Amino acid sequence: MEYKVALCDDDEKIASKIMEAFNNELHAHNLEATIDYYSSGNVLIEAVKEKHYNLALLDIDMTPLNGFDTAQSICSISSDTRIVFVTSHEELVFDTVTTCSPLRFILKRTVQLQALTL
Repeated sequence: MEYKVALCDDDEKIASKIMEAFNNELHAHNLEATIDYYSSGNVLIEAVKEKHYNLALLDIDMTPLNGFDTAQSICSISSDTRIVFVTSHEELVFDTVTTCSPLRFILKRTVQLQALTL
């Protein structure tokens, strides 16, 4: 089975590092995924109306639509898409638990220091 993953982050440089770390972890577990990159929540929400994603990796601090609002919209369109918040704002970890029952919260600085663990 190939997983469909959406990555939404307004920082393309960081998004590239996240995709690389995520792909490395997938390969280590003999898993396959297609990862689509979106630079804004609005664009991702429009895509979710046409495509199904198993997983959405969302930055929280984006404009004009933040990651929390993006997650709420995704969940209302596709309730089985799992949400993982990826952000630099450690203080927001507790705010994520009220948003679509997120699967996980990942700090961006850990993506640079170590591989993501599935």
